[in-house]
Amino acid sequence: RKEIETLSIENEQMQARNKTLQGNNKALDEDLKRCTESLNNLVEEKSLLEESFKAALEAQRTKSQIKEDQLLVRCEQMESRAARAGKELSDTQQKMREQTNKMA
Repeated sequence: RKEIETLSIENEQMQARNKTLQGNNKALDEDLKRCTESLNNLVEEKSLLEESFKAALEAQRTKSQIKEDQLLVRCEQMESRAARAGKELSDTQQKMREQTNKMA
């Protein structure tokens, strides 16, 4: 009879421990679920930030390319003006030589 009482007490203790472990397991499952959700949110946020960064980088590249294109056009215009000015100078010098030769 004493052995039965001892076994009964041990059984109750085991059941109480089992309930405690089940409670801990449930709490850990809930923590795991929250952590998984947080991780998923962070992964999604990281993805959005990467997309945003790529878009900003592309916009900056486009902006830089536009400025570079504008500078190239300006350089071409200046080269063209310089060529015209050089030709005008050459023509003027030729005319001055001709006039000098006529005077001589």
